[in-house]
Amino acid sequence: MHYNRWAWACAYVVITLAVVPPKIARTGTIDGIIIGVLMALLVLSKVTYFAAFIVPVILSLILRGNLRAIAVAALSGLAVAAVVTLTMGVDFWFGYVGDLLTVARSNVRPNPGEPLDAVIAAPAYLGGSLVAVLAVIFLRQSRERIGGLVLFTFLPAFFYVTYQNFANDPQWLLLLAVLLLAMLPKAGIVNGWGWDTRVALLMTAAALCAFAMPSFLNLTFSPFRHLNLDEEEYTALLPNSALNSDLKTVSLRALRVDGRIAMDGPGGGLEAYAEKGDRDPVTLLNGESLPQCELELGLSAWFTASADDLDQAGFAEGKRIMVADLFSSHWLFGTSLRLIGGAPWYYGGLSGFDSADYVLVPLCAVAPPIREKVLKEIEERTDVKLTEVRRTPLYILLEKTPR
Repeated sequence: MHYNRWAWACAYVVITLAVVPPKIARTGTIDGIIIGVLMALLVLSKVTYFAAFIVPVILSLILRGNLRAIAVAALSGLAVAAVVTLTMGVDFWFGYVGDLLTVARSNVRPNPGEPLDAVIAAPAYLGGSLVAVLAVIFLRQSRERIGGLVLFTFLPAFFYVTYQNFANDPQWLLLLAVLLLAMLPKAGIVNGWGWDTRVALLMTAAALCAFAMPSFLNLTFSPFRHLNLDEEEYTALLPNSALNSDLKTVSLRALRVDGRIAMDGPGGGLEAYAEKGDRDPVTLLNGESLPQCELELGLSAWFTASADDLDQAGFAEGKRIMVADLFSSHWLFGTSLRLIGGAPWYYGGLSGFDSADYVLVPLCAVAPPIREKVLKEIEERTDVKLTEVRRTPLYILLEKTPR
């Protein structure tokens, strides 16, 4: 998830410049250039951050009276867009927007982790959420009304970005603590409860740091853990790719192949429970029921084995293969060609299908519901038909021909 970490790094700088009142004189020009360039990087790396933070950032700059920074930031962002357009062409933006719309409209993976309400109020997150609300209240009570209002507008953005990030890691907690420390009021300002708001904000910042510590320490210790890793426990993620031979993963994850199977199927002895469990419907391929099996570990081994088999059987070289599953990546493991207009991750539709020569159906899929969805969408096509040409214990290969 490197791009998420880089996006947070950019967001930290942008939000700090927008929210914290300057302690020394600084020009809106410098602020605007930094904010504009970093916001442009957020657009290009993960647009969720840009969409969530753009309004609170602009509001904060307006309330702080830094209007020059807004104008310079807009020009800086447009300059980055111009460079990208000159380098990549106008079609890049049409393709990018098309990808974003596809993901936004997809019901396959609307969020990569917990639902939004859980990210805000589940036991693992509720403490941080409540302390964040207290931070806004104490800032307002300390007569830092602009800071309190601005942070209040940032809270929904923080929640949303966390909701859209895999593993839902609340990286914003440490940032919020830093912002509070930067906006501490003078001692002696007392709220309606008789509390010194400076002390209250110091305690709030300390609580936020405590909630942020597990994630922060994990990032801090990571380089040291990596220095002491045993290289013998790692293997190439793409073993047939000389270009990517230095990209490695834990051997256990790559080579140990585990699957989750349904045990209440015919002949399993538990047939009486088949209709009582909330199980996904059986996927049919040309009238045949496919195994109810989900691949959980060993994706690299599965791709390598199936790609090698396709190469040896003569179905791969010079051909394009679409997989009815979450990933269509055989071209990374064998001699087949990459799909034209394909996608590394399935979000809906049949990306790359028109260029495919074959459709490969895993007997144990990474995401069985997606396997079913892809096959149904292909079945609805009236211009092509699929004919089985090879079957192994790993997959069924179907040739795509016009009707």
